[in-house]
This record gives sequence, structure tokens and C-alpha cells, in this order.
Amino acid sequence: MSWEIETIDSAGDVGYASSIMLDSLEQPHICYNDMTKGDLKYAYCNGSSWIIATVDSDGRVGSHTSFALDSDGSPRISYSDYSHNDLKYAYNNGSSWEIETVDRDGWVGEWTSLALDSNDRPYISYFDTTNKDLKYAWFG
Repeated sequence: MSWEIETIDSAGDVGYASSIMLDSLEQPHICYNDMTKGDLKYAYCNGSSWIIATVDSDGRVGSHTSFALDSDGSPRISYSDYSHNDLKYAYNNGSSWEIETVDRDGWVGEWTSLALDSNDRPYISYFDTTNKDLKYAWFG
């Protein structure tokens, strides 16, 4: 066996802060930052080619990503919004991306880690740079 390498996106300075998951068919799904545009992007392989979508393009977003697939195989992403220093959460509702600001109290949202429970509810741990604290957010 040997490593195989494939370029997914080469449109500028892309791939920073990437996170990967495999779906039930073992197809890769990746979220990452497009540093050239300052966008959060999502790519997945449909078995034969890569599909790339811009998730959030409001300012400089998409750093410190963490990623999970819900029970339906839909992507869920936690990430930092550098333009506003906020923690954000995005999910695909089947037809478009829904974006929520989870925490905006100071400079928050770095080094996110996302997990989903058995009901697909998100749980996020992250760093609060302003207070130098570890924080935890969940949707109840």
C-alpha cells in the first residue's frame, strides 16, 4: 500500500484549518478555509468527482473548523468568524446553509471541537481568547 494524493481545490490559498469526515459509504467530506477570499468552504466526493460549496462568505470566516456528519449524512460545522471574533455554527438544511452565531461575547471561537449526540444536537468546545478560558456550548 502507498499514499495517494489528490488536489481538491486549487483556487487560491485554500485548505487552511481543514477537517475531514467519512460518510457511511466511506466517501470523504472536508470543510476548510479559503484564505484568498476569507470564506468557509465544504467539499465532498460523490464517488466520481468533488463537489465544492461556499458555506459562509460574510467577512473573514472559516478558521478553526470542526466538522461532523449528522445521522442523515448532512454536514455540521463549527468555526471562527475572524471579522467579528465570534463562534459560528453552520448546517445544511437540505437546500441551503443555515448559519448561527453561537457566542459573540469577546474574542471567542478559536480551536473549536464539535460533536453531535444521538439526536443530532451539537456540542461545541472552544477557546475564549479574551478571557483565556475553555468554553462549552450546546443546543438544548
